[in-house]
Amino acid sequence: MFPCKILKDRGISLNVVGDELRLSPKEKVTPQIVQFAKTHKQDIMAELQNVIYRNPCPESTKEARIESLIQVMGAIYQGSVKKVREAYENGELIPNQRLETVRQAVLKGQAKLKDFHAAVDEWAAKSELN
Repeated sequence: MFPCKILKDRGISLNVVGDELRLSPKEKVTPQIVQFAKTHKQDIMAELQNVIYRNPCPESTKEARIESLIQVMGAIYQGSVKKVREAYENGELIPNQRLETVRQAVLKGQAKLKDFHAAVDEWAAKSELN
């Protein structure tokens, strides 16, 4: 059983603050939900704290935002263009300047992640033509 999934399927958001489990929105948190969460708190906490990446920057800072953007763009890049990366590593493809320009714009708040994703997709499509 995955208690986090059960709660999320019912529209409940879960947050861990210290050793507390917080449920929201309040209008969806019924006494039955509270009891379920209490019963499964240890499993829920373990599941929520199984984090793949923890941002080392102080929360709600510009540095934290930039670090998070870097991680998300890295995931987009790795997930979307494995073939392109392999071609680049084999010397079959040169880096795309537009991709780097868009990456820098996202980090400066001048573009959105969707713009970076589109640039990666465009780069991948061009590499398939070569």
